[in-house]
Amino acid sequence: MADDVKKSEVITEPAEGAGGEPKLTDDKPDRAESGSVQRKKKVRKRPVRGEQDAGSAKAEPQGGSEQKGEKSRKVRRKRPQNAGLTEKDNSVTGGEKSLSASEEPDKKRRVKRKAGPSADGSEKVGKRAEAQSDGSEKVRKRAEAQSDGSEKVRKRAKPKSDGSERVRKRAKPQSDGSEKVRKRAKPKSDDSETVMKSVTPAADENVKTEIPTGDPADRKEKIDIKAKAASVFAAIGAFVRTLIARIPARSRKQILGTIGAILGVYLVFVFVFTFIFMPRTYLNGIKVGLKSYASASKIIKPTIGDYVLTVRNLDGSQDHIEGSAINLKYESMKWIKEALKVQNQFAWPISFFRKNEIVIQENVSYDEAAFAEILKKMSGFKTTTMIEPQDAHVAMDETGNYVVYPEVMGTTIDVDAAKAEARECLLTGNKLLDLEEYHILPTIYSSDEKLSELLNEWNEYMKSAGLTYIFWDKPEVLTREIINGLISEGKDGLYVDEDKVMNLMSVWRERHDSIGKSFKFTTYDGIDVDITPGGDYGYELNEEAVGEDIIEKLNAHDTGSYEVSYWRKPLYTTNNGLGDTYIEISITDQHLWMYKDGELLIDTNVVTGMPTDDEERITHKGCFSVDWHEEHVLLGTMETRGYEQLVDYWIAFNQSEGIHDAQWREDSEYIQEMYLYDGSHGCVNTPLAAMKVIFENVIDGEAVVIY
Repeated sequence: MADDVKKSEVITEPAEGAGGEPKLTDDKPDRAESGSVQRKKKVRKRPVRGEQDAGSAKAEPQGGSEQKGEKSRKVRRKRPQNAGLTEKDNSVTGGEKSLSASEEPDKKRRVKRKAGPSADGSEKVGKRAEAQSDGSEKVRKRAEAQSDGSEKVRKRAKPKSDGSERVRKRAKPQSDGSEKVRKRAKPKSDDSETVMKSVTPAADENVKTEIPTGDPADRKEKIDIKAKAASVFAAIGAFVRTLIARIPARSRKQILGTIGAILGVYLVFVFVFTFIFMPRTYLNGIKVGLKSYASASKIIKPTIGDYVLTVRNLDGSQDHIEGSAINLKYESMKWIKEALKVQNQFAWPISFFRKNEIVIQENVSYDEAAFAEILKKMSGFKTTTMIEPQDAHVAMDETGNYVVYPEVMGTTIDVDAAKAEARECLLTGNKLLDLEEYHILPTIYSSDEKLSELLNEWNEYMKSAGLTYIFWDKPEVLTREIINGLISEGKDGLYVDEDKVMNLMSVWRERHDSIGKSFKFTTYDGIDVDITPGGDYGYELNEEAVGEDIIEKLNAHDTGSYEVSYWRKPLYTTNNGLGDTYIEISITDQHLWMYKDGELLIDTNVVTGMPTDDEERITHKGCFSVDWHEEHVLLGTMETRGYEQLVDYWIAFNQSEGIHDAQWREDSEYIQEMYLYDGSHGCVNTPLAAMKVIFENVIDGEAVVIY
């Protein structure tokens, strides 16, 4: 290096012995011979044991910790540098020998900010001077360190490879195990290095690995949920930590202290309100705020003597039940302790601003019989005078038009519920029972929009008024009143009720069916007789078919006229369906007449069934229809009837009865009294000649009138 320019140099003289402290000496720089002026800078140099400056004598070891001819300085102990540094050339000092591991100082000293000059008269070490470790200089901001007066080292110069240099904060760790490993630096292969927490440990044969079972999708979903939850909590924790970190430490202590004080006060009052009622507390209507059990008992106990239950009726009138009339009294006051347990003492701050009402059963007794008798006499509990409520509804008025009838409120109450509430009032100290709360009200009111829809539907069905069904004797017309009786109301509106329609069909059958009914009949000699109800000749309405037709026509709002359908109907419409073609038989006269288009064809004696208690021997009276007729028929069997008879002509009616020839009888046997002792088995025995004419002129479905 050039000798014309020199700065103040700090030379460290090692102390004698291994534990000796180094000496600090300051040399004043010489002026440059060329006349250039170099600014003086104060350089603080970290002393290193065994260091030898270029051009100066080797430092001799001192005998002790004291340095001769030098003023001792106060230094701050530093941590000893790591051992094991390798020898490297000192590039800063220009070729000085580097220290070996054994020569590295075990102590570091920091020169005080305003240290005085050393004993050898060297300059003061400045505030921003850089200390040099292992013979190299540490350069501070804007300070230039010169070794042998040749090089300028800047503040951010990279540290040299010499192991004696100080490792900077953000410098990458060297491969040498003696250097400190930073927190986030990757661990080296050296065993002495610190292993980071995030580094995955090597596989160990002794470590058990559990393989999860179950559906992989389920496991993945659970892992995802746990991971999301962990990330959420981590984010919240980070936010809280950031928030706390922004608060200065002194303010943080003040805030925590304030929170602790508030929490302490809160818990104290929580404990206090375990034994007394909170502010603004009312127990069964009596103010007991900030009162203990004993104080509350003294306030409440005398009130029972003045207790009166007021019952407000629907009409606004009032009835009263005095506690003395039913022997009302307290059995004990322990229920107040239960009330203390009911209150939520943790909510005590709110109680200062909000009324807290506690309703609890009191331990009282009363005369149940006297109480029931008083309730029975009250006007509001008399069921005989109550009026039932009625819903608003659509109905026909007296003019035949449909209108909305308003609801009827009525005066009916739920008596059982009202009595139960009256007993509850005695137990809780409540002094008012309003029966309006137990008023049974209508469920549909005239303001309901559905009523307007129903009114329109009714008017639509009324368009079918005048629908007519024609019967054999007289027609039936569906009036507005009849249609009204066939309509019912369902969830989805009005509909034609099938049951109601079938009820109408029963009425029509009774009114128009002739089968099974008696009717007036004019005999051969002009005498009117009543034909016994029975038989199967006449009109029988097909109610199923007619009912379905009515439902269809009403839904279509039809108003036409239609013939009804019958299961059975006579051949003719006159003379009760007999017309002027029929067979007439008189059991009393034992005679038969046959008319064909109003002309008498046959007039003959006959023998009918013998009148006994055996139904199978008699000939039944009534109006029957000819079921069928045929020739050469074997009547009866020996196994079932005890006889067998072959006849030439057979005309069947009333299922098993019939008109037939009886060739086993003599003509002299056809007399009026014969049937009384030798009558038939229910059939009408007829002479063969007459039977042939009847057979040739009979029609299936023709009437056979027997009287």
